[in-house]
Amino acid sequence: MERKKPEEQKEHDSMILSLEKVLVSKGLTVRTNKGTSKNHAVTRGSDYEFYPDLYVYDGDNVTEIYEVETNESVTEKEAEDQWLPYSQGSSKFFLVVPKDKLVKAKELVSKFKIKVDNIYTF
Repeated sequence: MERKKPEEQKEHDSMILSLEKVLVSKGLTVRTNKGTSKNHAVTRGSDYEFYPDLYVYDGDNVTEIYEVETNESVTEKEAEDQWLPYSQGSSKFFLVVPKDKLVKAKELVSKFKIKVDNIYTF
């Protein structure tokens, strides 16, 4: 994950906070990794852990994973390095992208055969 420009990082973190508020208002329990923080890991097996922007959990089970992108981060590298591994497993996987990057996100999802439950735009 490349470091985002300050204005992109602000937009990214603001969207994570907004998403967190919506999900918490629905009674869900969430964890976030804003900015470059790695506070809350999701593990798969004994040797793989990752840090999605936001995830929903119920007890020990991660039920939903959300990855927020900005104009500059809807890229092949993000799709391969984050979206693909985040989408593997039993949790639902959601992308959140700027409206003008929806077509590009769909192309990347198709190209890398990523299982995504929905792509939300902002």
